[in-house]
Order: sequence, then structure tokens, then C-alpha cells
Amino acid sequence: MTLFYSFGGGMGHVSRSIAIAKQSMLGDYRILTATGFAADLVDKDKLIFFDQALQKDISQLQQELTKTLNGNGIKEVFLDSFPVGILGELIDFKWPSEIRVNYVARLLKWRKYLSRFSFQIPKFDRVLQVEKLHKEHQEFLDTNYTIENLKIEKPSVCQKRLTDEKYALICHSGNEEEQLELCRFALELTSLKNLTDLKLFLISPEKPAELSDGIKWRNSKLARQYFEYSELIVTACGFNLMNECLPHKGKHFFLPFDRKFDDQFSRASSYRNF
Repeated sequence: MTLFYSFGGGMGHVSRSIAIAKQSMLGDYRILTATGFAADLVDKDKLIFFDQALQKDISQLQQELTKTLNGNGIKEVFLDSFPVGILGELIDFKWPSEIRVNYVARLLKWRKYLSRFSFQIPKFDRVLQVEKLHKEHQEFLDTNYTIENLKIEKPSVCQKRLTDEKYALICHSGNEEEQLELCRFALELTSLKNLTDLKLFLISPEKPAELSDGIKWRNSKLARQYFEYSELIVTACGFNLMNECLPHKGKHFFLPFDRKFDDQFSRASSYRNF
């Protein structure tokens, strides 16, 4: 069995893990996550849930991970984004010798990550790079590993209309404040482009307590199935949505948000190079 380790990550980590699993044609895999929304993306039998409270007890988290590795016949692990974990929980973690460890390298605020954690060079059997990295991060990988570039391709989906009327999509699974900021951005865009006749839909796992006038909420597990017939697509700058919107760059508009380690601002500025 293959395990995708995405503890502490949101839906983006889970979505990327699913894409890699399907692209690699892995049938027997599990995704370790702490987000309850993961079940909106994949069958529950593919998920291993860890309590978010483990973020406060790294020793207990390591113990639970060891139990998981020893009790499920796991032969391969993919670490998404963070080489020693989002909490530094993998700095001194002892991986069983029979397990092959892969690191999926995504854009990070590498200097900030290094200043937060002090660690020796992790032992990885393989490094898969999915996007352009900061210079220091790239040099670290180039110096210590052989890198395989991986272009994550989402499985094709049947495109359908969300509504018979012309519409625009606002896609964001994050916090309510950011959702509302994207909604305001979408309203400004439609006004500037004289597209005020568009029906605006926020696609997110939960409905915000408040929504701007003229915007409707829709819970969908697969927002990209509505991209083709959307007049505009508005997103933040997480890796997955930026990657999914590449075929629709002419109508894709985005706002970066600050993250602890993910560098959405750098991703936004280099988007033309995708």
C-alpha cells in the first residue's frame, strides 16, 4: 500500500495527492489527513484521519504515524510539500527501512521554513518536483538529490453548465474572510468588464455566514467540471487551482493570499511561465 502524508494540510494537499495517485495508477493507497473536508474529494475508505489536536503533541503524532505505518502494510510514502513536515514532526522520525519515501516538492517560503526548523538532509528515495521553486530551495534539492519533474495532470471530466444563464465562478475552500474578498474582487471585475449580467457562484465546502448581494453559494466536489462554460473564473493562488485553470488562462483572474509557508505571491507573479 502507498500512503500520502498530508497531515496539517488543507484540501489542496488532499487534491494533489489524489491526482498523483491516479496519474501513477495506484489502486491501493491511503491519504493521511486532518481535514474533515477530504471526504468531499475521495471515498472515505481511501482516508486515514488524524485528530488536529496532534498538532500540539509532536511526540504523540510520531507515535500515531509509526502505528499507521506498521499496521497497514505500507511500502511507499509520499510527503507532500514539507520535507520534514509542516510542524517539523519528521525531523527525527525513523522511517521503517522497507518503506520507500518520496518527497513532492512544491513552492515554499524556503528561507522561512529553514528558519523555523533546523534539520539534517532528509533521506528520500525520490524527489518529484511539481512547479518552479525559489532559488535556495532548488539549489538544496539539486545538491542533494536526483530530481524528477512531474507535471500533475487532472483526469479529464465531462464539462457541464452550472446554470443555463451566463455565469462566473469564485472557487475557494479557505476561510470566510478570504472567500468574501474574492467575492468582492469578482464583483469589481464584472463591473469593470461590463459583465454585470453574469450570475456569480461561490464554490466552497461550506456556505459563508454572509454573502455579497448577487452571489450564490454552491457546494461542489469538482468545480473544474464547470470551467469550460464559465465566463470568468476567480481563485486564490494555491497550486492546484492555478494548475487546473491553465487551459482557461484567458478568463482566469486570481488574488494571492498570505500563507505560513506556501508562497502564493511568487506563484502569482510567475504564472505566465506555467
